[in-house]
Amino acid sequence: MTEKTEAARQVDLARAAELERTYDAEMRFRTLSGFAARLVPALLVALSVFHYYTAGFGILTEHWHKAIHLSAVLGLIFLMFPAGPRIPGPAFGGVPWYDWLLAAVMVSACLYLPLVFDDLTFRIGSPNTNDVIMGTLMLVLTLETARRSMGWALPIIVLICVAYGLWGNYLSGVLAHPGADWAGFISHIYLTQEGIFGIPVMVVATYVFHFVLFGVLATRMGLGQFFIDMASIAAGRFAGGPAKVSVFGSALFGMISGSAIANTVTVGTLTIRYEARWLSPAIRRRCGSRRQRGRADHTAHHGGCGLCDDRIPEYSADHAADCRCRACLHAFLGRLCAGAF
Repeated sequence: MTEKTEAARQVDLARAAELERTYDAEMRFRTLSGFAARLVPALLVALSVFHYYTAGFGILTEHWHKAIHLSAVLGLIFLMFPAGPRIPGPAFGGVPWYDWLLAAVMVSACLYLPLVFDDLTFRIGSPNTNDVIMGTLMLVLTLETARRSMGWALPIIVLICVAYGLWGNYLSGVLAHPGADWAGFISHIYLTQEGIFGIPVMVVATYVFHFVLFGVLATRMGLGQFFIDMASIAAGRFAGGPAKVSVFGSALFGMISGSAIANTVTVGTLTIRYEARWLSPAIRRRCGSRRQRGRADHTAHHGGCGLCDDRIPEYSADHAADCRCRACLHAFLGRLCAGAF
């Protein structure tokens, strides 16, 4: 019986991984081989060690810390995420030649800023040709990394904002502004602290990366299944048990997952199995179609990923404890609405 249970569990995990790759752009990794299959894990481990070292012994100067973080993360995206249909040509370790080139250009664009940081003091607002070229490459490649890892939605929104920043002078009313030329725009988003190398990147490199890495390690160690089991013990025996397990399980698992898709396919496999076992056909029909129940399940799981966001104090003057209390209140109301639904 134990062997059958373990085999069924392995099938569920394989199915969950397949669903993640199908519906979550962040899980569509490239299959590496040869030296690339050894290089990429080594770089990922080095990046993790670097962040834990800086967390324990103090960060580098801010511009170097952000540049190293961005160069490693964005450069690795070109190695791990395919661009789409493969262009004919040589590949090294399963990675096409042009992705190796793009990764090298991205690393150069990220490290260019700290390398010329002292000289920038005398030309902020008046970029030279090298600044404009490197800033343009940084902008274009950042959009490409977002498209590969997250899909088209975010790059399209950013392109609309870029168009507004360049040609907002053609608008009227409250949306109108004086506009900007390309050099001035690149100078603002690339050479200052209000663009790509701004506060959000510093927060991610200083705090969020460690949180996400802990969540990944905890999930691989079985903590996610432990949260699901806790939710089952707390709510599984009551009326509407599968729905309550989904709500409690998603809230707990979302705190270490950070991915709504991963949350859905992990906790959802349990609640769907409960649904088939416990609910009669009449009650299942009252709950809506499979698609409607799936949408409700995804909504319940999506709310769990925003619980107690430690980045809030970085953007407000409030104390961290007050921000966490408000985040917990919002998360509780979201869980209450999902449970009532």
